[in-house]
Amino acid sequence: MHRTFEEVGVAIDGVDYGHFTGEVQFDPDGSVALVDIERSDFQGPPLRLDLDTLLVERSRLRNKYGIAFMTDYPGDDVRSHRRRFELYRALAETLEAKFTDDVIEYFRQARQDAKGSHAA
Repeated sequence: MHRTFEEVGVAIDGVDYGHFTGEVQFDPDGSVALVDIERSDFQGPPLRLDLDTLLVERSRLRNKYGIAFMTDYPGDDVRSHRRRFELYRALAETLEAKFTDDVIEYFRQARQDAKGSHAA
C-alpha cells in the first residue's frame, strides 16, 4: 500500500526536523517498508529509505568494521548510514501514526476481498 505525504516533520530526541514530502509504502502488517523523500528542488530521484537495503548495509558495515562500528568508526560510510537509518526510523514512526487508520482499513478490506474471492 502506498500513500503520499506532504510537509511531514519528525522529532528525534525531542527536536523537530524538516518538512518532508514524498511517498511511503506499507507492508501488510502496517509497518513502513520504504520511504521516498522528494528533493527540495524537485529535480532528480528522491532519497529512497528502504528498510531491507538499510539492514543489508548495516550488516555489511558491521562485517567491515566489527560490532562496535556505530561508535568506533566515524567514517563517511558509517555517518551516512546512521543519518539515513535514523531518518528512516523517525519517518516510519511518524507516518505509521499518521496513516494508522487508513492502513488498518486498507488491509482489512483487502483480507475481506480475498476471502470473498475464495468463496466464489
